[in-house]
Amino acid sequence: MGIGPVRGGINAQPNVTPLIDVMLVMIMTFMVALMLNRVMEFQLAQERASATREVARPIVLELPDSGGYVLNHQGVAVADLGRLLRSIYSARVESVLFIRSGPQRRYQEVITAMDVANGAGVRVLAFAP
Repeated sequence: MGIGPVRGGINAQPNVTPLIDVMLVMIMTFMVALMLNRVMEFQLAQERASATREVARPIVLELPDSGGYVLNHQGVAVADLGRLLRSIYSARVESVLFIRSGPQRRYQEVITAMDVANGAGVRVLAFAP
């Protein structure tokens, strides 16, 4: 029987070299995946021959909590909304509509307004706080 440490026995220290290699490969994989998923979307303005170069004021469609629709501070009937939007956006180069809804309005009412605007020729919808 010997007293003291046993030579050639089990080493209890963890070997971290394989763990570091795996982590480096994972980091590189995630970095490449992030760079591949980066998509930049652009909407190019389309020029019209008769379009003027003046800056048009934004069109805001509000859905107040009291009901109905308000287009640039003027009340609009639901049946006339599509026709009115079509007449406004037929003369505009940019077709951007800002939608502002009250917190008590139903989600379906906002979707209906978006569908009517899309049918009237609006191509970009933005939500105003």
